[in-house]
Amino acid sequence: MYKMLCVCMAACRLMVLGAAGTGEVAAVQVDAGVITIDLLNYLANYVTARAPAGWTLTIGGAVATGTHGSSLKWGTMSNQVLEMQLVVANGSLVTLTPASHPFLMRAARVAVGKLGIITQLKMRIVREQPVTRRLRTIPASAFLSLMSEAQTSAQRGSYPDWVNETEFFWLPHRSQFMMVSFTRGDDPDPATRQAVLASYSPQNTTVFNTSRQLLQDSLVTRMEDLPLLQGVSFDTPAGLTPAAQASKLYWVL
Repeated sequence: MYKMLCVCMAACRLMVLGAAGTGEVAAVQVDAGVITIDLLNYLANYVTARAPAGWTLTIGGAVATGTHGSSLKWGTMSNQVLEMQLVVANGSLVTLTPASHPFLMRAARVAVGKLGIITQLKMRIVREQPVTRRLRTIPASAFLSLMSEAQTSAQRGSYPDWVNETEFFWLPHRSQFMMVSFTRGDDPDPATRQAVLASYSPQNTTVFNTSRQLLQDSLVTRMEDLPLLQGVSFDTPAGLTPAAQASKLYWVL
């Protein structure tokens, strides 16, 4: 006879928002079935250090699959976990921390459900900062030069400042890259910090801005609201038959 353990994730709810218990680190305790957009709304002026853009993804799912952003400094969603509760195969509830179960904690950060069902998490959070964003298109040669610079710096034990606040999107049909760079309002350089703060508006911060305008806007997924590819056109590849051009199958990269 087989026994089955069922956990109703729909019944999960936000529990505690408070300090992590050590120093000045802030944290939020959240049940694993809560979806990302609900957590962001709950936190209001706070966001996780690297929140995923998939707002319907549950927090437990984001952690279990190692959902990541673009920053080596902030790491993945799993890197923000300070404490984790799991329901294991025998039905018991186990609480993991780096101190109590260092090996299991590392494994559970990206366990895709193999070690148990995540039911609750305590996660590190940071206060949202005003940012300025710059979008530009660069040739493949410039991208390779930047990667070479980062690699050389890494071999010396450090990274250039731009590494942690820059995203790249490959445009293979043009041999170009879309470079998206951010300058934070808490930059250590006073002049840079002043420049960011001087141009601050609620719509000029991260996507998860404190006004919640983008979170509540039903058009948030439309390209004109998140214009990462604004102004980018797609050329028809050469050598296609009229039928292939009409089918537009060549848009699949």
